[in-house]
Amino acid sequence: MTKDMQKVKDLLLLRKCSDRTISNYLSYINRFKNYYKRKDLEKLNEDDILEYLKKNFINIGCSATTINVNRAAIKYYYLVNFNKNFSNVLLPQTKIPSRFPKIISKQDFIKMDIINFLNILNNPSHFLLLLSSLKTKTMSKAFITFTGIEQNHKRKKLLNKTTFITTSSNPWTEFMDFICKI
Repeated sequence: MTKDMQKVKDLLLLRKCSDRTISNYLSYINRFKNYYKRKDLEKLNEDDILEYLKKNFINIGCSATTINVNRAAIKYYYLVNFNKNFSNVLLPQTKIPSRFPKIISKQDFIKMDIINFLNILNNPSHFLLLLSSLKTKTMSKAFITFTGIEQNHKRKKLLNKTTFITTSSNPWTEFMDFICKI
């Protein structure tokens, strides 16, 4: 390992970065150095780094996180070895798109084929959690098919098919009574 890379590694260790972060930074810096092996790294500027990021990551459709980690590794390398801090305006971070969880509404859940949906739930805890999230007023009728429960140590496993049908105004309480009888 070269002296400049060892310096980066030592400072990352001093900052208590994870082994994975250190490994990523070193590989990204090596890739950058190999790209510009015929040029003096100390004389490169923001435009050169931006060109590198565009050609190797942005244009081929890499994720925003990958681009940002590469950018951060290169900036850290320059800060540690050349005491050169690049401008965040000229070398900006890529915006990471926010992801919203896919959640179905209670009305859509009730419209679904509940029997088929609940057949895929093999864990009784997941099933109970799902059922408990429904308000009793939204369920006037519950047709629930699940498999029987077998307890093995502290885990429960579903076995044979059983159907729970209720028109109760409080299906949760009725279901819990039903489960206790199995």
